[in-house]
Order: sequence, then structure tokens, then C-alpha cells
Amino acid sequence: MPTGRDLFVGSMPVSIELAKAGAGFALNDGLFGSELLNENELVRPFDETIQNYERYYLITHPQEEMSPAAKEFELWITGEIKKSSQKNRVNY
Repeated sequence: MPTGRDLFVGSMPVSIELAKAGAGFALNDGLFGSELLNENELVRPFDETIQNYERYYLITHPQEEMSPAAKEFELWITGEIKKSSQKNRVNY
């Protein structure tokens, strides 16, 4: 993923507004975005949903190899998660 243009927000409503404006994507629990999905203001890239809060999953098709862009995204998102978890770790 491109560097230097990353934008992180800590608010679901703000991330949804940014996604609506075309600034990227928003991981959504469905509570805030369901009406926008119904009104076609947002799109769901996959049919699958997961009823699991505060956890995220990278879903791929088991019979297909990921595209180079998808592999790059996987490396980027897992790296960001690792950086975030290290940054937020509390030492006692």
C-alpha cells in the first residue's frame, strides 16, 4: 500500500463518512453503516458477514490464489495491526 497517505480515525461514524467521500474503506460493525448500505451510499465488497465484535478477519476464496494487490493489502494490514498492538501495549 502507498505510504505517506495513510489515514486512521478512531471513530466509526467518521470512517464511514470518509468512505462515502471516496477516501478509502471502513471496517464496519453494521450498526452505523446498515442504512447507508440499504440506500446504496456504501457498498459491501463481500456477501459474507461475521457477527463478532472487536475482531477482524481477512477473507479470501479458498480455491483461488490471491491477486498481487490482495497479497500487498494483506501484508500492509497485518503490519499495521502489529504496529498498533505494539504501540498500545502497556508494560507493568
